Amino acid sequence: MKNLFLVLMLSILFTTQILADDQGHCLGHQNSATDATPNDIEMMSEATDHINAIMTDSDGASEDGAEEVRRFELFRFEKDYNAKNILSYGIKVNTPSCTIAHKTTGAPDFSNYWIMGEERGQAQKMTKSDLKKLGPIVLSHDEHTVNFKMNAFADVPIKKKEITVEAKIVDGKCKVTGSVQLDNGHRVDLSKIFAKISTFAGIPTGVDYLDVEGLDRTTGARINVRFDQ
Repeated sequence: MKNLFLVLMLSILFTTQILADDQGHCLGHQNSATDATPNDIEMMSEATDHINAIMTDSDGASEDGAEEVRRFELFRFEKDYNAKNILSYGIKVNTPSCTIAHKTTGAPDFSNYWIMGEERGQAQKMTKSDLKKLGPIVLSHDEHTVNFKMNAFADVPIKKKEITVEAKIVDGKCKVTGSVQLDNGHRVDLSKIFAKISTFAGIPTGVDYLDVEGLDRTTGARINVRFDQ
């Protein structure tokens, strides 16, 4: 039943997929219907990861215990401009060993895509413009940890601007987190980053502030920290 549902979902995504211009979803876009291209197939793969992440058991292990790759969502990036378009930031992990999956190039296999709530809620890959602002710039990595930064964080007034991905087995299950360290020494497991976009005559011109939401590992409390730009 799981495989049948996945096939049906992919069929719906394939027949309804609409491509966007390469103008960046933070700044809006126009659509046009086209035939399937290699980019469509790549985007469908990302959508498959999203469906698998929802449908897979919490420990991520296959029924026969064999190693498989699973996508884990790290956090979501939201904004008040085209607010229903949400970026799901994720990474692929080998389970049940709970090790970071890598591309053939050796780089950590991040899996990021937009959920286009302003349209039909379809998944859509990041554009080149998006990647320049929000794409991961890897600083270091090993089997269980990745440290990366984003250009969107460049002006955030904290000393350590990198985001740390950790994949480790906790109580027998694979747990994957993305966290930042605040200047008070507390580390926060991210759940959402929200950007307040400044505009002029309805056109985005920059970011007023960023809100970082997550779980404070020191206190165990859920927190929201605002960083003015």
